[in-house]
Amino acid sequence: MSSRSTWKSPDAADRARGLALLADLAAHGRGNAQAELARAIRKDDPAKARALLEKALWTFPGDATPPLADMLIKGEGGPADPKRAVSLLNSIFVYDIPEPVNRCSLQFSARRVYLAL
Repeated sequence: MSSRSTWKSPDAADRARGLALLADLAAHGRGNAQAELARAIRKDDPAKARALLEKALWTFPGDATPPLADMLIKGEGGPADPKRAVSLLNSIFVYDIPEPVNRCSLQFSARRVYLAL
């Protein structure tokens, strides 16, 4: 199992090992690992998850942007900033998102938040 799927394991030992692998990769600047670790710890430590997503935004924006925008909208791990969330969601279209469904749902989310402002 990779660290990406191990942290989702119902077995506590596997989960801990997966989180440790992700933390090691994230500490060495791997943006995809930072984004994945943020998703793994989001419920337990939203402030740390948000900080990891902010770091990952520079190296792996495709993985970091959607969850960071969601946290900004909801105010998880820090103050809510819906205008920045809309800006991030609009900027993601510069990057290649392979699934058209994700692209459409992100665009819809950005418009819905913008209209709510």
